[in-house]
Amino acid sequence: MGTARKASLLQLVFLIYAVCAAGPYGLEEVVSASGPGMTLILLLVMPFLWSIPIALATAELTSMLPVEGGYYRWARKAFGDFWAFQCGWWAWSAMMVSTAALAVLFTDYAQAWDPDLRVLSPLVNPLHGWLASLPGIGVALFPDPRTLGDWLVCLLLVWSLTWINLRGIRVVGDSTILMNVALLSPFIVITLLGLARWTHNPLSPLIPPGETHLSALVNGLLLLIWLYSGYEMLSTVAEEVDSPHLNFPRALALAAPMVVLSYFLPTLAALAALGRWDSWGAQHFALVGRGLGGAWLAGWVIIGGLLSNASLANVNILSVSRLPYAMALDRLLPAWLARTSPVTGAPVASLLLGGVVYSLLTLRGFTDLINIYVFLQAAYYVMIYLTLLRLRARFPDARRPFKIAGGRWGLALVVTPPMLLLILVVWKGDPRILVQGLVAIAVGPVVYLPALLARRPQAPPSLES
Repeated sequence: MGTARKASLLQLVFLIYAVCAAGPYGLEEVVSASGPGMTLILLLVMPFLWSIPIALATAELTSMLPVEGGYYRWARKAFGDFWAFQCGWWAWSAMMVSTAALAVLFTDYAQAWDPDLRVLSPLVNPLHGWLASLPGIGVALFPDPRTLGDWLVCLLLVWSLTWINLRGIRVVGDSTILMNVALLSPFIVITLLGLARWTHNPLSPLIPPGETHLSALVNGLLLLIWLYSGYEMLSTVAEEVDSPHLNFPRALALAAPMVVLSYFLPTLAALAALGRWDSWGAQHFALVGRGLGGAWLAGWVIIGGLLSNASLANVNILSVSRLPYAMALDRLLPAWLARTSPVTGAPVASLLLGGVVYSLLTLRGFTDLINIYVFLQAAYYVMIYLTLLRLRARFPDARRPFKIAGGRWGLALVVTPPMLLLILVVWKGDPRILVQGLVAIAVGPVVYLPALLARRPQAPPSLES
C-alpha cells in the first residue's frame, strides 16, 4: 500500500492493546450484574477461554500468511471466495457496529464532563429549531436538542479519527501510544490508592443475591466477550507492519498481559477500598476516582474515558478500513474501494465510506449495537478457527515462524473453549438478541451473489504472496 513508512513493534503493541482494551472503561456494569467475586474471577479466566485462543490463532496465521486483509485473506486461501466473503463481510459489519458503539460511549463520557453539552449550544439550538420546522424524520430522530447534541459529538469524533487515519498507520500508531499512556495514568493512581486502603473483601459476595452461579455468569458474559476481543483485528494491516511474521506474535504476547492487568488491578483495588459493588454502573470509575482522590482524580478518569473510546475507535477504523480494500483488490467488492493515497498508502475510499456508515449507525443505542456486534463477531471467529484447522491440514509443511505447539491436541485446546463459550451464550442468552444476531449474520450470503455478479473473482493469493 504505497510507500509510507511501516508501523514498528512498539506501535503494534499499543495498537493491539488499544483495540482490545484501552483501559478498564466499560466493564463497570459487569460488577453489579455478575457480582464482585464472579467478576474478578472472570477477568482472570476469560483470557484463557476467549482472548488467548484467538491471539494464538492470529499469531500462527499471521506468521504463515502476513497479508493485507488478514483473516479474510486466510479464509479465502482455506475455503475459497464464498466463505472468505462471509468472513470479511461479518467482520466488516461487526467492526462498523463496534466503532459506532464507541462513538456513543464517547458521548456518554462527554456528558459526564459537560452534562448539557453547553459548549455546543450555539450550534445545536439553531440547528434543532430548523429541524423542528421540517416535517417527518428530523423531529423523529432528534426530538429534543440534547439528542441532536449527542449525535453531533459522535460526528465530531468519527470524522476527526477518519482524518487521522487518512494520514497513515504511523500517525495512527503514534496517536494511539500517546492516548493510551494518558488514559492509563489515572488507573495507576487508583490501583495504588485502592490497594493502600484495602478494607473490604473484594470477592464478597461471589454472586448477587437471588442469582444462580450460571445466571450470574451469563449476565456479564456478552460484555466480557466484547471487552476481551480484538486480538485478530490488526492482522488486516499486516503488510503495513515491519516484519509482520515476527512482530505480530511478539506484539500479541506483550499486549495480552497488558489487557488483563489493566482490567483486573483497578477493579480489585476499587472493590477492596470502597466496596459498594451493587452501585457499580456506567462510568463508575469516575465515582471511584472521586472516592479515592476527590474531584481531580474523578475528572482525570473522565478525560481518560474520552481518550479510551477515541483510541478504541481510532484503531477500529484503521483495522476495518482494510477489509473492503482487500476485498476490492480481490474483485469481490467494487474496484473504487481499493483506491489509496499515493502519499500515506491509506485506503481513502474505504475510510470515507466508513465515516458515512459510522455517522448513521450512531443514531442507534449502545446496547442495540453491542448485541448485534457480538453475534457477528462470533460468526467470523468461528471462521478464523476453522481456517486455522484447514490450513494446518492442507499446508502442514508451510513456513510458520510461530506455530501453536502440541499438534492436534494443542489445536483442540485452543479451539474448544471459545466454541463452548459461544454455545453457552446462544443457549442461555436473550432470544430477542439471538434473532437480531442471526438476521445480521444472514445478510452476508444475501449480498454475496450481487457482489459476485458485479466483479468476477481472481485466484486466491499464494502462501508466498
